[in-house]
Amino acid sequence: MRAQSVLAIGTIALILLSSAVFSQADILSSGAIAAKSDMALAKNAIVEMESAGFNTTRVKDLFQTTQQLFDAQVAYEKSNGTASYEAVAEKSQEIVRIKNLAFQISDELNALRDVLEDRKKEIDITEPMELYTSAKADLDAERYEGAREKIAQAYSRITEIEAGTTTSRVLTDASKTVFQRARESWKGILITAIIIAIAFSFGFDRIWIYYKKIQMERLTLEKK
Repeated sequence: MRAQSVLAIGTIALILLSSAVFSQADILSSGAIAAKSDMALAKNAIVEMESAGFNTTRVKDLFQTTQQLFDAQVAYEKSNGTASYEAVAEKSQEIVRIKNLAFQISDELNALRDVLEDRKKEIDITEPMELYTSAKADLDAERYEGAREKIAQAYSRITEIEAGTTTSRVLTDASKTVFQRARESWKGILITAIIIAIAFSFGFDRIWIYYKKIQMERLTLEKK
């Protein structure tokens, strides 16, 4: 009976000791806890992107790599090694940065679309629209940096086209003004020529009448 009690007490002690060892092994260091917190933020960022309809292939692959790095460092730490969670934190923050960039690019594309809609009656928006379409494709494919560059190019082309249209309009107006002035000058010259012609015609008739009168007087004198 006494031997059984001693055996029971020993078994209980062994179980408690084993539990204490495993509990100690499961306790994370402050570095691991901070890294786990960063990963939680990264995971929330991915959920936000999915809810908004963004493609999340890139960030999910990045999160998987981050998880593998975290697990490796935890295992190394449990084997009494000195773990470093710096790479885990950097990749988690990169996921959050990508999420923010995706939403920014989406807003910029919406703004560009509104600008093109406003300008389409005033300028030829073919080229800027092509850049918009290409930037939208980049957004869908998680090529956010390329999308932003094409948005900037679209705005640049809009500015160039508007400047060209304005210059052409000014030149056209100037040409019209020159033509109108020439037409008005021609009108003046034509009117003057008509007046001179009328005056000359009127004067010529007076001279011709006077000449005929003199001839008649001469004939009268000769008859006498």
